[in-house]
Amino acid sequence: MDAEELIGEMLDEAETPQEEESLLNGGSLTDAVREGTYAIDFKRGRFAGKVTGEQAIIQRVVKYILTPRGEVDVYPGSDTEDIEDDVYGSYIFSLIGEVYQSDEDITQALQGVCDMALNELTDIQSLLVDEATIVGDKVQARIVVQLQNGTETEVAVDGVGV
Repeated sequence: MDAEELIGEMLDEAETPQEEESLLNGGSLTDAVREGTYAIDFKRGRFAGKVTGEQAIIQRVVKYILTPRGEVDVYPGSDTEDIEDDVYGSYIFSLIGEVYQSDEDITQALQGVCDMALNELTDIQSLLVDEATIVGDKVQARIVVQLQNGTETEVAVDGVGV
């Protein structure tokens, strides 16, 4: 049996995309699915309690997008040896210092960051930068998050420096 057949046979046991992802990452079908996360009130800079369901997914998307990739200890001291730290987060901060001639240019650059993030965010069907504008040296944007179940939620990103 070659590697492709072995992987195919292993994935035949999975019933959901999350189970497939877990198996591909060395987990098992019995690994607990993350049901919730801590919400952050980004305007106040404070935790806002624990959320579950669709709200938890949206919070994870926002945290992922706003975390600089490879620069934050996401799971320090866990038995994963911090492997996730190198692959967690987006490239949004790589946009800082670049020159954008128009709102369309920054919208396109942010869409590229969102497109790359979709590879890691398995609960998300799409991320669409609906509108991004440059105000002084800051960017304001609306990102439409479409979950795997088709539900859409708009998230505002306000004040990322460029």
